[in-house]
Amino acid sequence: MTYVPERANLPLPPSFTRHAAGRPWLSALKDHIAATTMEAAADIWKPLGENQKPYYNYRLEHILQVERDALTISNVERCDIDVLLAAVWAHDRYQPQFNGENHAERAALWAKDYLKFIRFPENRIPAVCQAIRMHNVKSMDIPEDMREARILWDADHVSRVGPADIINYVLCHSAEDFLADLPNNPQFPSGAVTVHDFLPLMLERRPQMYRADWFYYDETRRMARERISASRAFLDCLEKQTTCLERQS
Repeated sequence: MTYVPERANLPLPPSFTRHAAGRPWLSALKDHIAATTMEAAADIWKPLGENQKPYYNYRLEHILQVERDALTISNVERCDIDVLLAAVWAHDRYQPQFNGENHAERAALWAKDYLKFIRFPENRIPAVCQAIRMHNVKSMDIPEDMREARILWDADHVSRVGPADIINYVLCHSAEDFLADLPNNPQFPSGAVTVHDFLPLMLERRPQMYRADWFYYDETRRMARERISASRAFLDCLEKQTTCLERQS
């Protein structure tokens, strides 16, 4: 059964239940991660009304995006889908929103026991834990035979490239604790969220760190090129529009 918190009266996105048929362990894992992230999100994006969800849940959104990208890559680079899905949904268990010290190692240790509890095939648990443990390594040195780990690494990183990353960034900056500090925030001298004030922060998202060749697989590199191009076009246009506003004012 799909997790819906007591305060929620809206369904989770249809993609949330994808691939769960015939995989009761996946339904249980998704329920647990949704509950964990919802609880953390409620402290940052407080529900706007009674019996409602937090108005945003960045971590759950990120995991859904990682799942989507991992499955897209796996359609080309064949792998053990069960291992991949388990790793995707468990990889940020100890980073429920923004913070999570040593979260990859902690999630791998947690998954070792939890996956057994929800009856995930025990002989494949080590591969899941291996992928989780390596998902945030900085250098591209995951061995070639660790296919699920490589796909998770690619999906986790490419999900943060492109227009979706920009939307996530804006929504993360709509958190109540951020808005409450607007009068004292030097980045917003007007004391309000304006496009003009937001522009320097948005331009920091201009793709520089992520190169299209900074991924293991050709399919991921294709996705990255497409998203980098879209992000640059959007931010270039936004910068020109904002410059025009400055000249008119």
